[in-house]
Amino acid sequence: MKRSGWVRLLVAAAAAKVAATGIAYLTVPGAIVPIGSGWLADFRGPLSTGAFTLGALVFLIGGRNDRRAFDLGVLYLLLAATFDNAPLRCWIEAGSGQLPGGTLLPRLLEDLEVDAFLPLFLWRFALRFPHGHLGWYERRIGSAALLLTTWLGVVLFSANLFNGFQQIAAMPVTRIGTFLDRDDGRVFLAFVFTALVPGLGMLAWRLRGETGEDRRRVRLLLGALLLGFAPMVLSIFGEFVVGAIVPQIGAAFASRRALLMALCFPFFWSVPFTSAYAVLVHRVLDLRLIARGIVGYALARATLLALGAIPFVLMLWHLIEQRARPVGEVFSEGALLRLGFPAALGLAMLWFRRPILAALDRRFFREQVDARQILTELMQFLHTASSPEDLANLILGGIDRALHLEHSALLLEDRRTGQLEDPRRRARRLDASSPLGLKIAEASEPLEVDLENPRSPLSKLPEGDRHWLADAEIRLLVPIQAASGSLLGVIALGARKSELPFLRLDRHLLAGVARTAALGLELQISREREAARPIEESAAPDDPSRSATERLAPAAEAARECLHCGELFRPFLVYCGKCSHRLESAPIPYVLPGRYRFEQRLGLGGMGVVYRGTDLALGRPIAAKTLRRVSPEDAVRLRREARTAARFSHTHLAGVYGIETWLGTPIMIFEYLAGGTLADRLSKGPLSPLETVELGIAMAGALERLHEADILHRDVKPSNIGYSGEGVPKLMDFGIARAPGSKERESPRIGGLPLDDLDSEILPPTWIGGRPGSTTGRNRKRDATATDSTASTVSHVMAGTLPYLAPEILNGGAPDQACDLWSLSVVLLECLLGRKVFSGEDDRQVSVRIQLVRVPDLAAERPDTPKALVELFRGTLHRARTRRPASAHELLRRLIEVREQLLSDGKGGERA
Repeated sequence: MKRSGWVRLLVAAAAAKVAATGIAYLTVPGAIVPIGSGWLADFRGPLSTGAFTLGALVFLIGGRNDRRAFDLGVLYLLLAATFDNAPLRCWIEAGSGQLPGGTLLPRLLEDLEVDAFLPLFLWRFALRFPHGHLGWYERRIGSAALLLTTWLGVVLFSANLFNGFQQIAAMPVTRIGTFLDRDDGRVFLAFVFTALVPGLGMLAWRLRGETGEDRRRVRLLLGALLLGFAPMVLSIFGEFVVGAIVPQIGAAFASRRALLMALCFPFFWSVPFTSAYAVLVHRVLDLRLIARGIVGYALARATLLALGAIPFVLMLWHLIEQRARPVGEVFSEGALLRLGFPAALGLAMLWFRRPILAALDRRFFREQVDARQILTELMQFLHTASSPEDLANLILGGIDRALHLEHSALLLEDRRTGQLEDPRRRARRLDASSPLGLKIAEASEPLEVDLENPRSPLSKLPEGDRHWLADAEIRLLVPIQAASGSLLGVIALGARKSELPFLRLDRHLLAGVARTAALGLELQISREREAARPIEESAAPDDPSRSATERLAPAAEAARECLHCGELFRPFLVYCGKCSHRLESAPIPYVLPGRYRFEQRLGLGGMGVVYRGTDLALGRPIAAKTLRRVSPEDAVRLRREARTAARFSHTHLAGVYGIETWLGTPIMIFEYLAGGTLADRLSKGPLSPLETVELGIAMAGALERLHEADILHRDVKPSNIGYSGEGVPKLMDFGIARAPGSKERESPRIGGLPLDDLDSEILPPTWIGGRPGSTTGRNRKRDATATDSTASTVSHVMAGTLPYLAPEILNGGAPDQACDLWSLSVVLLECLLGRKVFSGEDDRQVSVRIQLVRVPDLAAERPDTPKALVELFRGTLHRARTRRPASAHELLRRLIEVREQLLSDGKGGERA
C-alpha cells in the first residue's frame, strides 16, 4: 500500500526516537526517570514505551494491507515516543563521552515532538474504522477534524523543532516558541488532548451503525481502546484544559495526580495487548500474521496470567520502596487505596483463574479433554455400533470434542472393491492400492499434509492423489491398522477452527483413537465371519496400470448437463427430464459431499461456467463459478486467497462464501442474486436519472471498500452488477480482481493466484444472477446483443471488458483505482443512454474511440437530463485524468451532491 511521503518520514522519526531511547535505557546511567511520584513511578516510562512499541510492531508489520491497522500502528508508535524526552535528556546531560553520537543526535531526536500528530492519527483511524462509509455529518465533521489536527500537528511540531535549532545555535528562543514548547507542557498538552477527546467520541459514535456479529467484533476493539485511553486522556484533559478555565478543578486534579496516574496507567498499558487480542483472535482488522491462532491464544493466556501476578509484584515493590518509613505511613489511608486496587484485582484473578482459563480454552477450541477419558468412552460404546456409519459417528464425535475441527471423515476399507469409502458419504473414496493409499498403510504415525512444502513426503505423490488431498482440505491423515499391519481405514482431518497446529499431545490422542477404531473394526469383521456372511462378488478392481486420476474418476460422480436448458442431473441419467435432450458430462459434480448441490447453468465466459446451487449445510441458494484446472498446490493457495477475499463485506458487494476444488477444478462459491443483472434491466430500456445516481452511490461505496483493502475489481460492467431478491444492487464477480502495483505482464488472477497464459482475449462476462439467459443454448454461444462485447486483439494482460476499459489501459498504462472509477462512470452513462457508450463496427474501432475519449454528448441525446448529471459525466469521463475523481470517496461525494440536487429540483424522473 502506498503511503504519503510525510507519513513515512514521521514513522521513521518516531522509530528513530524510540530506538535511541532504548539505547539510552541500556547505556546511560540514570536514564530511567520517574514520572510523577508514588506507585511504580520509576518504570512508567519504560513500560509505556515497551508496551506501545510492541503494539506498533504488530500493527505496522501485520497491517501493511489495511489502512486502519496502519493508522493504529502509527498511533501506538507516536504514543511510545511520547515518553522518550526524559531519557534522551539524560543522554544529553551525560555528554559526548558516553556514546558515539555525542549530544547532537539526542538533541535532534528530543526536539522531534512527533506526539503532536497523535490527534491526527486517532481521527484517521476513527473515520476509517470499522469502514470508511460515513454519513453526511460524519464526513463534514471528519474533514474539518482532519484539517485541524493536521495543521495543529504541523504547527506544534515545527515550533518545537525550530526551538531546538535555536538552542543548538545558542540563539534566544522566540516568544511563540516558548509558548508552544513541549517542555513547558501545559499549552502543548492542552492542544493535543483537546483534539483527542472528540476523537474518542467519534470512535464511540461509529459503533452505532454496526449490527449482529460485526457489532460484537467492532465493540470488542473499540471497548479496548476506550477503556484504555479514556481514563488517561480525561485525567490530563481535566488538569490541563479544564483546569486552565476553572482553576479549582485543575488544582483538584493536580493534588490527586499520583493517585490518578496509579489508576490510569494499568488501563493505558493494556491497550496494545487488548487491541492485538481483538484483531488476532476476532479478526476485526486484516492482519496477515503467521500462526494467528497461536499468537492470539498465547497472548490471551499471558495477559490473564499477568493480570493475576503483576498486582502482587507491584505491592511487593511498593513495600520494598517504603521499607524505611513507619508502618503507619506505609498503610495510611491513601496507601491502602493504592494497594487495595491491585490487591483486589490480583485476588480476583487468583480466585477465578480456573474458570477463566477454562473459558479461554473453550473460546479457542482447546478444551482440556483427557485422552484416556475419550478412549474409555469409545471402548465403552464401540459395542453399540451396529454399522460402519455408527462407528464413524462415534469416532469422529470423540475427536471433534477434543480438537474442534473444520471437518473430518473416516474412510473404511470395502473388502469387495479394495476402496476406502466414507460410510457417511462426505468424502470421495480412495483406492487403497494407489500411491497415497500405500503411503498411509506404511505410516506408523499420523501423516501431516502440507502440499506447499516441497520437503513433505506427500508432495511427491501423483497429481490425482494430491488433488484428492486438496479437494478434501486434509491436514492430517491417521492410519487405522489391524494387528497384522494391514490397512483397515484412515481418519482424515481438516484444519482446526482455532488455526492451531496439531500438537504432539493431539497426535498421541489420535493414534490411540486409531488403535481403538482398529479394535472395533476387527471385532466387526470377526462377527461377520462368525455369522458366515457371504461376501458378494463385485466388479473386478480397477486396473493398476491406470493413473490415479483415472481411478478416482468413477468416484467423482460428474453431473450430467443438458446443453439445451442448462439443467444438471445425477450421473446415471441419460436424457433431460425437462426437454428430453441427451445429457452431456458437466465440468462439475452434481453433489460435493456434505457441502453443495449444483442444479442449473446460469451463464459462461472466458474464465468458466456459472451454476446455481444449494448450500446443503445452511439450505441457502448459492452461485458457483468453475475456473480453469490448477495444480493441487495452487488449489491450496487459491483456497487461502478466497478465504481472505471472503472477509471483505459490504452491503453492495456480493458475498464470497469460499472456494472448493474438484479433481483440480476450482469452484468459487458466491452469493446467489435472484434479481438478475443490470444488463437484464438495461435490455428493457434506460434508467431514470435518480435510479442511475442511486446505483452509482451504491457501486461507488462498494469500490471504496475494495480500494481501502488495496483491491482492484478491474471488470466493472452491467453484467457484473447483480440484484438481490429485494432489489439491492451488488457488485459481483471478482474473477480478475487484483491488487494494484502487481506486475502487469502476468496473466489474469483469481484471488491473487495467476492463471495460465492460454487466454489471449479480454475476458468475456460471466453471470452470477438469477435467471438464465441466452448463454444456455445448445452450443453455449453468447448473444452479442445481450452481453458485453469483447476484443480478441488485445493482450491477455489487459484483464477486463473492452467497452469499459479506461483509455490509459489501452494506451499501455498500469491499472489503478481510477480505472475502476472510469468503468463505473461508463456503466452509469450507459444506464442513461440505454446503449453502449463506446461502440463500433469492430473491436479496433471501439478501442480507438476509447483512446480518443469520444464520449457521447448526454445533453444532446437526452435533452431532459438534469444539468447536474451532465456536469457530473463531463468530469468523470473527462479526457484529462486530473479532472476525474481521484478516489471512490470523491466520486461518492459527487454522486451524493447530484442526488441532493435532483431531489431538491424534483427532477429524479421516472424510468425512461
